Amino acid sequence: MITLIHNAGKYHTRIAVRIEEASYTYKQLLDSSESIAEELLDGKVDLEETRVAFLVPPGFDYAAIQWGIWRAGGIAVPLCVKHPLDSIRYVVDDTAASIIVFSKEFESLLEPLRETHQSRFLSSENFVNKKGNLPDVDSGRRAMILYTSGTTGNPK
Repeated sequence: MITLIHNAGKYHTRIAVRIEEASYTYKQLLDSSESIAEELLDGKVDLEETRVAFLVPPGFDYAAIQWGIWRAGGIAVPLCVKHPLDSIRYVVDDTAASIIVFSKEFESLLEPLRETHQSRFLSSENFVNKKGNLPDVDSGRRAMILYTSGTTGNPK
């Protein structure tokens, strides 16, 4: 993960993400993920493997949020956009995610979680350009927790 982000700095002008007719360079991905990391850190030096769940559709924002979590020293917990609230709640509880990033289209779905969880909720639409000193994340750190769809029960 750290090697991936480090190597991206060598290819600023190359295409990193292509979505239908839109293309985004590695520089755009690095700049966006830096801003997201700064927002996630919220004045801290390092997330120190804090679990950060995120519910956004596939695309550039998804990649930038995932990289931003890693660059802040967090563990990314992608949530499935097709899961019902009970499955999402299970994953958030099981991972003890203390930050939840979501896109506007999922705000109403997650509203019941806001009422019952102490997690910090961040709308992906509110990220602004920020620059700062990001932590030096060791390549041996844990980076992601993935769950299956849970077709016969809770996600696994």
